[in-house]
Amino acid sequence: MKRLARCVALLCVAMMGVACGGDAETKPTGGLGQRCTNGTTCARGLKCVSGTCRSNYDYGDALPAGDPAMGHDGGDPANQGDSAGSDPVGADTNSGDANVGDSAVGDPTPPGDPYVPPTCLDRGVPREIRSPAMGSLVFSEIFADPAGADDYKDWFELFVMADTDLNDVEFASVVTGAPVRKSLASADCIAVAAGSYVVLGGENAATASLSVRHVLTGLQLPNSSTAAASATLSLSKGGVAIDSMTYPLPATSGVAYMLKAGLPDAVGNDDAAAWCNAGVPFVDPTITGSPGSANDVCSPACKEADVWRAQVAPQVGDLVLTELYPNPTGNDADREWVEVFVTRAVDLRGLMLEVQTSSTNTQTLSGDLCLPAALGSYVVLADTGVGADGVAPTHTLSGLSMANSSTSVAVAAVRLMRAGAIIDAANYPLPASEGASYALTGTITDATQNDVPTNWCLSTLATGPFTGFGSPGAANTTCP
Repeated sequence: MKRLARCVALLCVAMMGVACGGDAETKPTGGLGQRCTNGTTCARGLKCVSGTCRSNYDYGDALPAGDPAMGHDGGDPANQGDSAGSDPVGADTNSGDANVGDSAVGDPTPPGDPYVPPTCLDRGVPREIRSPAMGSLVFSEIFADPAGADDYKDWFELFVMADTDLNDVEFASVVTGAPVRKSLASADCIAVAAGSYVVLGGENAATASLSVRHVLTGLQLPNSSTAAASATLSLSKGGVAIDSMTYPLPATSGVAYMLKAGLPDAVGNDDAAAWCNAGVPFVDPTITGSPGSANDVCSPACKEADVWRAQVAPQVGDLVLTELYPNPTGNDADREWVEVFVTRAVDLRGLMLEVQTSSTNTQTLSGDLCLPAALGSYVVLADTGVGADGVAPTHTLSGLSMANSSTSVAVAAVRLMRAGAIIDAANYPLPASEGASYALTGTITDATQNDVPTNWCLSTLATGPFTGFGSPGAANTTCP
């Protein structure tokens, strides 16, 4: 019982700061804040300071091991007399306050700075940049190899699907290895409108007829490589892909690589079959392409009735050599001709006539006109003086010269060519007979059968108005 009474007494001191009565083993002790003398014993954990029992903790003394922190703030909610720094972490600076409003006890964290979208100057007035979304800009034309020295004349064209700004859009080109990047940086808004075609190019790309929307200093598009057969271009912003395309190498000098006519889109331009070399010359004659406007027809192209259209280029077997007149009677100058039979309707623009013996003479049907040739027709290609012999040429090849004889070869070769490809070829024997054509027998109009020498013969019939022997512009007679 005595031990229990002592425990109760201690509990009274701890909770109330005073000794409990009723047991001989306990004696009155000075509680927290009670008067005391130097000789008076204050309750455990307290000390007599200036006649008042105070907490040891208030004065920096360590509490006895195992005792509760009964002196700290116990019965003193205002913490009067606490030393500076005694408040818990997060307490406000008013020593002894109940920490109301401290962030450590539930106050909201002050918010950070609000997001401010990037801006550009629109005619001097700041506004938010309209960043392009995926597919809103579409590669539509690439000019990677200007004629002559490139000298930063390269450019590319974008079709704009939605109103947007090009500010901070990143352009990249790569063949192999790391891409070469260019950023479209400007304080002014690089605004582009939906439905428009905009050209971005190097510092020397702009001409009197070519407007460049934004200059990318030092731009040089890949135009050849020994390590790869293609190059890839891409657009992105902030890590978001906008569009990309791949074009073949080497690029054709002076000719743009373009998306075929029709409304471009960022999916369709991924297909290599959707692209082609441009076929229509630009206002600037050094460029074949349509920078800044809807793409025109692919190469080859030609003009008919002053309108550009796709050219129907002849293929092997579409044209057949059927008659050759290398040796007019008397002076040959400007009076030679050849006849061609048409097995498929084609355009003759760009057709080359090559005559080879020990040397080669080549003439080309040049210009922009299509020069259409109808199926089943006979076309006469002649020098400028054949009218004197009663020949009406279909097309004139000034300077056409066919060998009459040779001391080094026994035959002369005649070839029809286009873009380096042989369309048809035939040989005639040397020396050539004077005043008579060398003709394919009239029963044959085939590009394979005209390779057989026995299917050819000298014309022996004068058909008029031609003054020689032969039938320029008409079916041949049958060889004997």
